[in-house]
Amino acid sequence: MKKGLIVLGLLVTVLAISAWGFRDPAAVYCSQLGYEYNIKQTAEGDVGFCKFGDGTECPDFDFLEGACGMQHSYCAQKGYQQRAATGNDCGSSDPITACLLCIMPNGTAVEVSQAMDLGSKLNDMPSIPVPETTSTITETTVTTGSTTTTEEESVTTIETVETTEPTPTTEETTTLPPEATTTTIPEILCGNNVCDLSENFDSCPKDCSKPVGPADYLPYIVIIVVLLVIIFVVKRKLDEKKIAKEKAEFEKWKQEKGGNTL
Repeated sequence: MKKGLIVLGLLVTVLAISAWGFRDPAAVYCSQLGYEYNIKQTAEGDVGFCKFGDGTECPDFDFLEGACGMQHSYCAQKGYQQRAATGNDCGSSDPITACLLCIMPNGTAVEVSQAMDLGSKLNDMPSIPVPETTSTITETTVTTGSTTTTEEESVTTIETVETTEPTPTTEETTTLPPEATTTTIPEILCGNNVCDLSENFDSCPKDCSKPVGPADYLPYIVIIVVLLVIIFVVKRKLDEKKIAKEKAEFEKWKQEKGGNTL
């Protein structure tokens, strides 16, 4: 009986995970933007990845929260300025909550999923067809106990659900915090002479100076090398003149001494 309950619990868990499928907002966000969504096995378990047209990819929730791939985001596609935010800026009292904000032309900041109306797109996803054998096997396992044959059939049903293209089967939706809809943040706009944390020389050269690299020192290195070469040549010429002068004075001295040598 206990073994039957364990099988039932595993079955319910797998079905719940599969039913969530593309209702995962990060997966829907990736697909709605026209990118390829894949699930990969990592050391932390199965993780969804969003693959972009240039061949690069990001973990799905990192992409949704603006932790990577910002150049491919909804904000970038629409030509809006953007920044990654946390805590209150995301409409959450939890300081570790992260999100991506699109800066609208009027200067207001809108959370990216709210800006693209991601909630309605979650509801529009089709349902997953769940095999009828699943409920029958579950009921048999609980009431009559688990046999070797029943367990093998249950595992087969789980594999079928996992390989089916994940789509939602419940009416649950992800609602976004109302506080994240419009947050006025005019101080982060490009052109305010302040280089914010989300800005750099490439995204806002008006506010951020170009980083200094080895190539910036190349002109100084060339000048120093040229000066050293000039110094070396001048010193060599002076030494040659000094040697010639000393040789002439030595010849003159020999002549004065009557041609005697040392």
